[in-house]
Amino acid sequence: MAITWANILEWQTGPLDEIAQTLFEASQGLREAYEMGQDDLNAIQSEGEAVTAMRATTITNLASLERALTNVNGALMAIEGARDGVGHILAQVNDVVADATTMQCEIKADGSVHPMASAPKTDLVLIDASALAIRVKKIVEYADRVDTDLYHALADINNDRYTDGD
Repeated sequence: MAITWANILEWQTGPLDEIAQTLFEASQGLREAYEMGQDDLNAIQSEGEAVTAMRATTITNLASLERALTNVNGALMAIEGARDGVGHILAQVNDVVADATTMQCEIKADGSVHPMASAPKTDLVLIDASALAIRVKKIVEYADRVDTDLYHALADINNDRYTDGD
């Protein structure tokens, strides 16, 4: 689905902040669990079949924890990047909406820009409307990129294709 101007007008950073906080807390919990498991693995001094099986199971569980931690941290970075992008977009939206009012133009829900009904029908107002339309188009394109980037990052995590660069 392509992002529209109407979609962008409903965007907020708050939900992304909440998700980022939840992911951060999950990351901390996973990191603590991994460290405790690593300490327990290092503390095993006995020998025997049961101990060997316990080591193998612990190593497998630690690998799972490490993958989960990598995925949670990847999601956290993706969400934080999206939050920053949304914040930047909202600032641009506020600027273009304020400029539209000053220039006696209105931005419709579909992103089209028109002179206000009360605006004088001058070339300057038409030029301003055209310039604003270009800015709106760029904001929508940037918003689509932010949305697409987040989608791909989360899809990589969901499909276990995300790596932390290692």
